[in-house]
Formats: sequence, structure tokens, C-alpha cells
Amino acid sequence: MIMKIVIVGYGTMGHLLLSRIEEKEDLQCVGLIASSYYREIAELPQHPEVIIDVSHPDNFVKIERAMQTQRIPLVLATTGYSEAQKQKIEGWAKSVPVVMTSNFSIGMTIVNKMLKCCQKEIAQYFDCDILEIHHEQKKDKPSGSALMLKKTLQGLSTDRYGYQKPISVTSLRHRQIAGEHTVILCGDHEQITITHTADSREIFIRGILEAVEAIPMLSAGLYSMEDLLRQRLGLRR
Repeated sequence: MIMKIVIVGYGTMGHLLLSRIEEKEDLQCVGLIASSYYREIAELPQHPEVIIDVSHPDNFVKIERAMQTQRIPLVLATTGYSEAQKQKIEGWAKSVPVVMTSNFSIGMTIVNKMLKCCQKEIAQYFDCDILEIHHEQKKDKPSGSALMLKKTLQGLSTDRYGYQKPISVTSLRHRQIAGEHTVILCGDHEQITITHTADSREIFIRGILEAVEAIPMLSAGLYSMEDLLRQRLGLRR
């Protein structure tokens, strides 16, 4: 059975995503929502079964208008949503599956999970800082992935008196770097550095397509990549 998909956004990620969808026999792109293509999801000649957003929060209104008249599962690969937009997404997730994460890379998902697994040890013995580097075209700063890592670390970084330790995030923009995130853990006379480097945007496309292929097996709810990996591997929380 072929799953019909609409892509919102046709920049670098949209181009790459479309080319990979066209290579798959069980997926079909029924339209692109971009300035030179369709402007609204309602204009599509075929009803999409999944909406993939790889654009910018400014295009959120196009998804919002579509969701007012129909409920379509979502794979949201855009960062920088406002709190109001996130609340709408949470509302949609009550009736359809929604996969939303700051980074669709499996490697970054593992890094974030590693930090969660060692939270007590990190909180007791280390201070935390984050460095993220991306290409010059990336608009949000810090990146959504850096904020995700910071949120994880903030949940565990308190000093011995129970006060929240400050976590600095440094953002750099250089040429065509797909993405690099480094977590620096500084203790007494020792340092741990965890770095995830995206050599290509292909890693994000792989994660997005895994999310799309998981949609038919998901009930209504808001899912992260960690949730999908857990389900695929049959792991408990």
C-alpha cells in the first residue's frame, strides 16, 4: 500500500527528502507546499495521509489551516516553533499521531539518552556546557538540538545545595557545516567531551522517513525519535 505524503518546504531539506521519497515504492509525494508550487494543502489533487514539515515556523499557518478541516498525521522536522504553536501541536496530537523532535538523527537521539542515563553522576560531579555549530543559513540560534540537550541537562544539573547550575550554550555559524553539537562536562581535574557531528543531511532524512513509516502503527499522541526507537527495539522506558 502506497502512503501519500505532502512536503511543506522545498529548500535544501525538501529537495533531498523528495528525492529519497521518489526512490521508495511504498511512498508517494502528492504535492509540495512552497512558493513555486501549491500554496495550500487544500489545493492538492490528492488527499495526503502524512504532512512532513521541513520549512520554517512562518509556514505553520498553512498546516494550521489544513488541520482545521481534517486531521492528518504529522512529522514535524522544523525547529523554532513558538509556545502557542507547540500548544496547537499538542492539541492535534490528541486525535492523530504527531512525531516532533529537535533532531531526527538517530545518533543525536542516543546522545540525549546517554545524558539521561547518567544524570545522577553528572549532577554530582560535573558542570555542563554546550557548543553548537551549523551552516550560515540556519536561522534559529541556539539550535533546537542544543536547546533539547540543555533541557536534559537542566533536569539534572544542581549543585550540592540543590541550586540550579548555569548551563551556557555557544552558537557558531560557519559555511556549510550540517551540524555539530558538543556537550562539555567539567569535573575536578577531568573533563568529558561528547560530540555528535552530522556529516550530511542524509541522517535527518533517514530519521524523518523512519518516522513516516512508523505512522500507521502509532495511535494518537505526541512522539519523539526516542519514543520511536524504543518501540522499534521493544524497549521499556
